[in-house]
Amino acid sequence: MIDPQLQTALRLKYNPDGSPLRELQMHQLEILKAVDAICRRHNLRYWLEGGTLLGAARHGGFIPWDDDIDIDMPLEDLNRFCKIAAEELPYGMVVHTHQSDPNYYVPIVKVRDTHSKEYEQTDHLDARYRYRGPFIDIFPVEPTIHTLSYILLKANNFLLNRLPHGFLKHVAWHAVSAGISFARAVTPKSAPLNPGYAIGWEFNMPESSIFPLSVIDFEGYTFLAPCNVPDFLTRAFGPDYMMIPPEKSRATHYTF
Repeated sequence: MIDPQLQTALRLKYNPDGSPLRELQMHQLEILKAVDAICRRHNLRYWLEGGTLLGAARHGGFIPWDDDIDIDMPLEDLNRFCKIAAEELPYGMVVHTHQSDPNYYVPIVKVRDTHSKEYEQTDHLDARYRYRGPFIDIFPVEPTIHTLSYILLKANNFLLNRLPHGFLKHVAWHAVSAGISFARAVTPKSAPLNPGYAIGWEFNMPESSIFPLSVIDFEGYTFLAPCNVPDFLTRAFGPDYMMIPPEKSRATHYTF
């Protein structure tokens, strides 16, 4: 954890209580708590990752300027989660996938708040989404072959960023989906873990750094985390992950 005085100063600068960013973070925290409850009830594995895990380790919660929550889930657990959560999520939350929203072409599962204030992604990819409230991202972790993952990542980026909405985008989505299915079929179970085809970390994560899962405090609550948080964060952010980045690097993703 960073120095408490520095943490207080950062909170006052970026996300003081009552600010739009803090309100968004609290909405996302409620979604994470609902996802955690379902996962614990049904013995589904997940863990905090990316900036969310970094925030837990360095700040005890959100990185003050961060505006999203990311978790990882093994693909088989995520498939089960999507079916269970559709029935068990609290009123006002929804599993957001291409199946629940034909205009959603991202290979990441989102759980969204459907009855709170909307906000807009700065690149406007979400302009046609059926659901546009606060969300958390769930990345499907699975064994991957790096070359196939890279090809599918580039194909999906082209789908998202270059093709207009309409028939061509729909056809491209099915082509990318077929490519993902093929990649999964030919990938040995012993291949390195990565967060899903067409998504991709820039690094692989050994199972020994993730399992058995541990717990970590985040905003006053306990959530699941990799067993070796320092190794996970070092691989993701480098050995100086506990250092506060320069102000120009403290970017947010959304406008409110």
